[in-house]
Amino acid sequence: MIYKAASRAVKAIDIHDGKQICHITKRVLIGPDQGKVNSIMRMFTIGKEGCSSYHTHPWEHEVYVLKGWGAVKKIDGEIPLQAGDVVYVPAGEEHQFINTAEEEFTFLCIIPYGCD
Repeated sequence: MIYKAASRAVKAIDIHDGKQICHITKRVLIGPDQGKVNSIMRMFTIGKEGCSSYHTHPWEHEVYVLKGWGAVKKIDGEIPLQAGDVVYVPAGEEHQFINTAEEEFTFLCIIPYGCD
C-alpha cells in the first residue's frame, strides 16, 4: 500500500535533554507504523544554539538538509551544511549535528529499520 502524509501533520517529539541534546524535535515520517519497511525516515529540527549529542552507532545514515544552516562535527573538525546539502555518515563514525544560525536547521535522516 502506498502511504502519503503531510510532514507537518506528524507529531513532533521533543528530544531536548538539556545536557547533550539541545533544542531538537524529531518526527518519524516513515517507520514501523506504516508497515514493513527497510528504512526509517526521520525529520529533525534543531533550534537556535541546538545540537545533537556527539555519538556513534553501528549503523549508517543518510541526511538531506531541508532548511537553514548547520554543521556536522566529526573527529577532525566540522563540515558546514546548508539547505540542499546531503551527508553520508558511515557506521561507527563519531558525529554531531549543530545549528550554526539564528533560524531553525531542519534535515531528513534515513536509517535502517530497527536502528532507531
